[in-house]
Amino acid sequence: MSELNYFASDSPLEEKPNPYVKLLSVNQALEMGIEVDLHLQDNFDQDKPDVVLFCSDETKFVYPNIFPIDKDEYYDDIGTTKEFCAVLEWDYSDDTVDHVLEYIHSHLKKAAELELWSKWLGQGKVPKGMKKAQCTISDLTVDRLIEFYTTQLDFQCLTVRG
Repeated sequence: MSELNYFASDSPLEEKPNPYVKLLSVNQALEMGIEVDLHLQDNFDQDKPDVVLFCSDETKFVYPNIFPIDKDEYYDDIGTTKEFCAVLEWDYSDDTVDHVLEYIHSHLKKAAELELWSKWLGQGKVPKGMKKAQCTISDLTVDRLIEFYTTQLDFQCLTVRG
């Protein structure tokens, strides 16, 4: 099983890639002096893009990476009825939580509300009548985000209103 953290909204969600992570071809990585295990097939195209994941500073690998998804591509019911979804990949830290809060504030300048979801894939359908927590953007604090993302439940949703 794996945990899926994502945002859902009736308005399109902006992609926010981790600025410290790059996808490179094998040749680009070699040109940068990165050690690459070259046990590749003889006919492997070393100029093929996006095959080497590179992060210039390991401590920055945990920065938020937010990208749109098509919820219909998941084998599991991910819970939301909102049209737009974006995955949130990150590890909580004092540095990273501020970036997530900033993203939420930015989105709510152009949308009425934003759902924050945390769900363990493979747990089946979201239970009918599942209680969804709600708050306004002015009530959303770093501590509230920490509590939401560190609580280990199979399904949880926090709806934040602008």
